[in-house]
Amino acid sequence: MTIDGRLGGEDGQAHAPPANTPKIGVLPNPKHPDFRDTQSLVLPLDRVCTPDDPQVRQMRAREAAVRGTAQDRVNFLLYEVFVRTPDVSHILSVVDELLNFAGLFQNPGGMRILAPSGMGKNALLHFLLRKYPSQPLGPKPLYPLVYVHFREVLAAGDILRALLNQMNCAYQNYQSVQDLEDCLLDAIDTCGTQGVIFNETQHMLSAAKGAGRISARVAGKTGDWLKGFLDRLKRAVFFLGVPGWDEAFQLDPQLGSRIPHRYELSAFKPDKDFTAVLWALDQAIPMPAPAGLANRDLAQKLFDVCKGTWRPLIFLLRDAIISATRRGSPRIEDCDLSWAYHLQFGLKGDPFGSPPKR
Repeated sequence: MTIDGRLGGEDGQAHAPPANTPKIGVLPNPKHPDFRDTQSLVLPLDRVCTPDDPQVRQMRAREAAVRGTAQDRVNFLLYEVFVRTPDVSHILSVVDELLNFAGLFQNPGGMRILAPSGMGKNALLHFLLRKYPSQPLGPKPLYPLVYVHFREVLAAGDILRALLNQMNCAYQNYQSVQDLEDCLLDAIDTCGTQGVIFNETQHMLSAAKGAGRISARVAGKTGDWLKGFLDRLKRAVFFLGVPGWDEAFQLDPQLGSRIPHRYELSAFKPDKDFTAVLWALDQAIPMPAPAGLANRDLAQKLFDVCKGTWRPLIFLLRDAIISATRRGSPRIEDCDLSWAYHLQFGLKGDPFGSPPKR
């Protein structure tokens, strides 16, 4: 499914799955609101598309990818396809609403989003940055969302400098944390910033252990700084990380009460949700013909391989696209999935049969 979740088939229209296609679980009724986003590929378009509509752009991008090279097709899968599962839809709706509170009051809240590795945290971040793009050029630079991607533990000053760099703001390395914070808050007001995202937050905070746990300083110096920063910021803040990272928020009521909304994503299960995701992917993948990913037997094999996790599923489909394109096939077939499996997982346990001879 593409970013806006409304991509149709080759002709730009939405198509229903064949009535006799077996599946892991029964596909939900397309009119059922709980599955509207994952099933939007089989729904009529909600509105008339204008020439500059993102919907139209993505349909044209898919058509171009279908006519293009294997790399073109893979790029479309990796950078244009975004499946709105019910979990993702909830997160996006909360983000959209909280961003509207920017600057209105001291603590507009935010969200602590937990997801296992490989379940799409980075894809979610990239989607939000694309939906709310920075516009650094022009008479008034705009930065609706700013973020820090943590790869290691950073002190408060490092976090502030990372945000200032992203907004192209001048500062001096010797400036104090207070001065850097004042500079950043001025820039946020000037540049129309609506929210801040901290990604891979497990590197940001670590709760003190045992006797060292003091209620006011559970998360250490960075946690102490964060409490005051959240109050002064007047913007929604979103934290993304692996399960367990937010222990400090649970142990420290001063942190937890500032961002009480906690939402945990889990791996897919072999049920109608996973079937819906496969159906959406099958229609969005830029191949001339669908692969039947939601077929009961194939869907079960895909689940057994990826264990309900997004990243290995996408990598498997990525390599299968390359194989099918090289063969000149209009669709991904079992031999292509087998070739992809051998690349990603090795020779043992391949459920897809034999790879194509090269």
